[in-house]
Amino acid sequence: MIRRPPRSTLSSSSAASDVYKRQVSTQSTGTGLSIAMGDDEEPLPEWPPIWRGAENDLVELHDNPEAAEVRQALQDAKQQLVVASSAVLEMRNKIAELKTYKVEPKCVQVIHACFLLNGTNPSEIEDWQEVRRRLTPEFFAGLTGFDHEQHAPSKQIESKLSKLMDQIDPESVKQSSEALLALYEWVTAGRKLLDEARQLPFKLRELAGSVPEELTGDVYTDYENQCIALELAPHPHLLPRKHCQRSRAEARAEEFAKDPKGKGKTDAVGESEEHVCLKVEVKGYRLDAGSMYALSKCLPVCTTCVEMSLWNADLDMSCFSHLAAVLPSTAVTKLSLDWSLRHLEAKSSSISLLVGEGTKLSSLSLRSNNLDAKVVEAICEGMETSDTITSLDLSSNSLGDAAAAPLLATLQQAGSTLTTLALNACDLTDGFAANLAQAIGLREYTEQEQSDVSEAQKAADDVIERNSTLKKGAEPEPVPSVPEMIVDEQGRALGAANRTLVEILLESNLLTIAGVIALADSLSHNGAVKVIYLVRNGVTPEQELQVCDPRVFLSETKALRDCEASQGKVQLQQLIQEASDVEPPAEDADEAEVLAQAVETTKSRLEQHVGAEGIMTLGKFRVPSDSMRAIVQAALSVVGQEASVTEDWSQCSRLLRESVPQEQQADKEEVDQEGTDCPEALSPVLSKLLDVDAVKGTFMNPEASLCPRYYLDVPNWLGPDPVEAVDAQVTLRGGSLHSHLLEEYLLAVQKLADHEIKLIEEAATHNATSEAEQEEACVDS
Repeated sequence: MIRRPPRSTLSSSSAASDVYKRQVSTQSTGTGLSIAMGDDEEPLPEWPPIWRGAENDLVELHDNPEAAEVRQALQDAKQQLVVASSAVLEMRNKIAELKTYKVEPKCVQVIHACFLLNGTNPSEIEDWQEVRRRLTPEFFAGLTGFDHEQHAPSKQIESKLSKLMDQIDPESVKQSSEALLALYEWVTAGRKLLDEARQLPFKLRELAGSVPEELTGDVYTDYENQCIALELAPHPHLLPRKHCQRSRAEARAEEFAKDPKGKGKTDAVGESEEHVCLKVEVKGYRLDAGSMYALSKCLPVCTTCVEMSLWNADLDMSCFSHLAAVLPSTAVTKLSLDWSLRHLEAKSSSISLLVGEGTKLSSLSLRSNNLDAKVVEAICEGMETSDTITSLDLSSNSLGDAAAAPLLATLQQAGSTLTTLALNACDLTDGFAANLAQAIGLREYTEQEQSDVSEAQKAADDVIERNSTLKKGAEPEPVPSVPEMIVDEQGRALGAANRTLVEILLESNLLTIAGVIALADSLSHNGAVKVIYLVRNGVTPEQELQVCDPRVFLSETKALRDCEASQGKVQLQQLIQEASDVEPPAEDADEAEVLAQAVETTKSRLEQHVGAEGIMTLGKFRVPSDSMRAIVQAALSVVGQEASVTEDWSQCSRLLRESVPQEQQADKEEVDQEGTDCPEALSPVLSKLLDVDAVKGTFMNPEASLCPRYYLDVPNWLGPDPVEAVDAQVTLRGGSLHSHLLEEYLLAVQKLADHEIKLIEEAATHNATSEAEQEEACVDS
């Protein structure tokens, strides 16, 4: 008899043990293996029923008494506000009579409090005449239709309301008039409702943190048991087939059938790493209220699940409330709710629960959820009280410049912790780009910030000094980064307005080259920002050439150009250093030999550091710089291409990207079939260029060399591009080491050809002079 291992995940008192009853003494595992069962063995559970979200929504879910009491307190506060609103309507005529008062009545602060609770700016109701004018039907509609979720006042207004109510004496209000007393009771009920609504998530979080005894910490097992107890069908994405109890039981049975004594493995299959839940993910299926309720019971005890992704899960208010209440009690730090809140009511007040006080989230993604300005304001207010969120993604929401503006104020705060901000496809324009440039650009530093920079510089200097005294072979310490700080003409200490933001994503917006240049200029004094993604904005490939900072990612072409420039500068400096170590030719050396040696040196560099791959890389640029274009045009002219070809960059690019000819390609395929190493691909253009005699012959031909000489002269009168500068003396021609060495080689061959032309001309002149002298001598004789 094959004995199954004892049950380790469920206790006899769990809900599942009441559902799964003992069956016959022999039961099939579904895999062709029959297991005999004794009295102390468990039967295999049936496969969970098919999930249907609509049916799960109909299951009646009951809160525990404590949670029900907390929710009932909020309902009682709402009912008190309804009663107070009814009293205000009964006193409507008497309240309207206050409009006839030319002098403000006693306890007028009560009326001010009503306006403040409805979100009115305090500066707008300072004058009694303005207050009288506002006592209109709209005023009463605002009182009776007050919604604590949609029309809650801001924190600043609520703070002023609290101070105003502290100044009011309830007895004086009672003695003044019944109308003001009704308004006072309405304000009191409204403040109580706001307080209960604010305390509700915190109280529910405390209750969510209490772990039921029957939970094990295994999300899949606990979730299945909760569904069984609640008579729910498990959500297919929350309980994959291989993780259900039946599948685990079958796996354990098979394992023990192969190794009854357990000598081959020390751990049971059900406890293997493949069953550890690291991420809860729902993609494209609606997450019903029952499944979220069951999941909220399981997540607090799971210490391995650190990420939750609900993509297009169509969360309703009930699901979102359970999620917001339980998250602070879990280990989840990354939350993605993309396309899942499109139909959620009261988004601003709901989402504020995710980012407010007590949150553990470090990454929050809310892409494509029809967010508006109120939601952005709520997120920014929440981040003021929380220092955990470092990554925020609000892409694919039609925010516009005005709605996204609060994010800029958050970035400028001293306590900002955001390192990644994604606002792709948010209808942002150059106005937002200019304001963002100010938010990450320069601002005046406080004395504390100046002191911090000084301490950071001192720490960096200490590390540098210690590294300089290390013994040979010892590993140096990493030098800490020091924020840049400059002093302007007025003596102000200026530095980066934001020193935490590392990555900014503004793809698929409405930015033009003006906004891109503003952002690029702001990076000159901000070393913290590593990259700004600006793909698919209103910038043409030709305009990209105006942006030199490699941290601005506009397209693959610009990225290739930036990479070529950065790597090329380093390699060019190394080549210059190597050349300086070579002994220069003697002063009396023959000029022809010197020029021939220069040609051989540049040819060797062209073969070594450019090669066929480098020539093909030049062909990958969709829009090259003017100097690179001229160098390539000169090279193609030298190898015999007509001006009609060299003036068309698409044809130039095609020629540069050509590899081996067809006959060589066939030979290469034969070599591949034989199983030997394939020869490196050849470039027809490079092969022709490396024929020094042919290239020199072209330069010596006055007609054939007309175009190459013109193209080689173009970079000289164009002037150096800022992106090409290596130092004050050296320029990376064309912004690439490949184009630089190509030009260097062509110029060397041109000089050699010019020297030989000069020698030929001198010889011809000498011969002509000799013949003339001989003729004169003949005439004289």
